[in-house]
Amino acid sequence: MLAAGRRRRLLFLTLSLSALVVYLPRTYRSLAIIGDSAELVSAAARWGVPHPPGYPLYTLIAHTLTLLPFLELPWRVHLASACFHAATVGIVACIIELLTGSLAAALIGAVTLALGRIFFLGSLYAEVFPLNDLLLACLLLLAFGIAQRERIGDSDGPRWKVPAAVLGLSLAHHHMIVLAFPTLATLVGAPLWRDIRHRPRRMIGAVICALAPPTLFYALIPLAASRHPVPSWGDVRDGGSLWRLVTRQDYGGVAHASRRLVDGQLLERLDALALGTAQSFGVVGVFLFLVGALGLRRERRMCIALLLAIFCSGPLFAALNAFDIHSEYRVAFFERFTTMCHVPFAVMVGWGAAELERWLKAHALGSPQIARVAMGLVAALAVAPLLRNLASFDFSKNRRGEAYAHDLVESTPDGALVLLKSDMASQAALYVCSVERRCADRIVLTPGQLWMPWKKDELARRYPALSLPRDDVASAARWLVEENLPGRPVFVHPELVDDVTHGELSVLPSLLLFRVYPHEPALRSDLPRFRTELDDILQGRRCEGCSLATLVAPPTAADAQLAQLYRATLRAYATAAAQLEWNDEAKALLARLPKGR
Repeated sequence: MLAAGRRRRLLFLTLSLSALVVYLPRTYRSLAIIGDSAELVSAAARWGVPHPPGYPLYTLIAHTLTLLPFLELPWRVHLASACFHAATVGIVACIIELLTGSLAAALIGAVTLALGRIFFLGSLYAEVFPLNDLLLACLLLLAFGIAQRERIGDSDGPRWKVPAAVLGLSLAHHHMIVLAFPTLATLVGAPLWRDIRHRPRRMIGAVICALAPPTLFYALIPLAASRHPVPSWGDVRDGGSLWRLVTRQDYGGVAHASRRLVDGQLLERLDALALGTAQSFGVVGVFLFLVGALGLRRERRMCIALLLAIFCSGPLFAALNAFDIHSEYRVAFFERFTTMCHVPFAVMVGWGAAELERWLKAHALGSPQIARVAMGLVAALAVAPLLRNLASFDFSKNRRGEAYAHDLVESTPDGALVLLKSDMASQAALYVCSVERRCADRIVLTPGQLWMPWKKDELARRYPALSLPRDDVASAARWLVEENLPGRPVFVHPELVDDVTHGELSVLPSLLLFRVYPHEPALRSDLPRFRTELDDILQGRRCEGCSLATLVAPPTAADAQLAQLYRATLRAYATAAAQLEWNDEAKALLARLPKGR
């Protein structure tokens, strides 16, 4: 047993450090406009409160990393994801070795997970899911260990304090961990119930270990919010507002992953889940998973537990959460959630490799060497197709998110009101305003959030001179434009233009936004400034990210989304120039767009 423990520790260190060596040089150095990364970096930098349920454990860890005296600030936070996923790879290898006793199987399962497209990409930027994956892997390792000891009749019985503490940390981080409960019940339900009945005093310590972490870390949220950081979702001041945050009431409840849900699309979501998983693990990886599922005949309890973990965190999660997946960017948004499913999937891949290794040893004409060569070939076939991700996912020089964030805000003058729409835009502006402090006296807000009373109270406290709409207005964005335009410049996100422009109001493009004018004479009087801005864009003196418009094969869906935004920006300028009969400028702008785009 001691030798096995040492072997697993060595396996964990070897695989984790190897994964870290792969991930660290490829992480984003600057801001990443993927998922909620920009908001999480901002929350870490200011020790704020990100969106529900607040992620207090992750935010505290990430904030600690921002205190490092070296590296760019976003890079320090991105490192957390690389470390969490690297450790997950090592623990997955330990789980496979525990279940099968095969080092070859452990290597195959762990490496296919580490290099899989979705898991690999999730290791390179700040997000909450890598920590969730790590905690899930830890719970699975501990649960399988207890189940193994129960099977061999270990007289000491299971010790519950460590598993309970890990479960408590999981509950202090992400609600998705409840999807692992059926698996945990399958593995440890019987011995847990037995100890509850026969050793109740012994279980008191375990209960304390399970409840202490979520109690402690969620208690930190009001402390963080009392400092009035930006961000501070929910403006948590008391038990009621904390409960609202933790139960995700601004998102519709704990069972909702997104504020804006759509009806139907179940088959499309399941297709996206299946396709993303198959692309991540490759053809051989999927084949080994199917071989591993045959283990149901011999190791029914263990196999059922893994299949339950995959089903609950994969298909069941996709069925319960109606994501909009009608674009490449939205599919990528959905795929971030699926790495939890990939952890047990990788264990099953390793199990399948062990089953295949066992079969080869039994049918390789009695030659261990032939079996080893055959397993080496299987490993090569499983890993080789995934190696292309080493070249595809290198974001060490990717500064597109930073350029987008700067262009979004700095195209507006000091004192302007900037109305945004979409998480990408609002989170990028959040970083520029709260971390880089480049917004000065600009007021940047998202009208779509004003239905939440705490948000209006926060804005009223932060900007006492700003006029805010009543709850019964038909369009908060239109009201804000009409009420504030006489006193300050107003800029709106492109998706808000149709909503706010009516009557005599006119607009001109302003990089990634549009400036609103009270009437056409006001627009005409501003044309000299607009002409200068247009010339600066053509000469490359303005617009950090306009080169993205020429990006033909973006490496990620986020980069593709940015490329589309900048193409739309150049087309908007070209349209305005053509309407003003500045035909040379219009042609020069259109010439920058890739053909057919």
